[in-house]
Amino acid sequence: MRQLSSIFQAIFLDKEAAEKLASNETYNKWAFIFTFVVGTCYGSAIYLRVPEEYITFDSSILQSAVYLFLLLAGTGMVYLTRLGLTLLLWAGGKAFGGPGVMGIINRLTAFALVPSIVGLPSIAALSNGEELSMILAILLAISLLWMYFVSVRFIQITQKLKAWKAYGAVMIAFIFFSSVYYLILPPAS
Repeated sequence: MRQLSSIFQAIFLDKEAAEKLASNETYNKWAFIFTFVVGTCYGSAIYLRVPEEYITFDSSILQSAVYLFLLLAGTGMVYLTRLGLTLLLWAGGKAFGGPGVMGIINRLTAFALVPSIVGLPSIAALSNGEELSMILAILLAISLLWMYFVSVRFIQITQKLKAWKAYGAVMIAFIFFSSVYYLILPPAS
């Protein structure tokens, strides 16, 4: 239970808890679990936002299979997102003079993705071509800012960077990351 408490404290930007996550490899199993949970949430958000005529079947078995497929697809996308964000944060940290330590960054990136749950309805709506309401836009902004600040804290700790270098490294990683999403995600028609 202490480990779970430390994880949530780190997500809420507690420096000592984040240092504990970075220094202890027993949090690797929690990183796997948290990535799976975020992926399941993402798959559920996709299922809830996809137009009903695309996912409605007469057979309840097919309906369940579609839901399971979307959960697995969401989980797969979050694991790929974690990998991409890990590589970008590692590159940003190295570019600003950090030692790298990709294994630690990979562990921490799983926890940095947790705030994205707040913005999942917005992401699913955008991928369906829907226009964002004010509430969804605010949730997306909160989610992105929170992820940014958590990532800055983690890079500052793992790379032993000054604050301005950590902010710059994460900003560059996020800009590149968003450009990749723009290129990969097809616009909805």
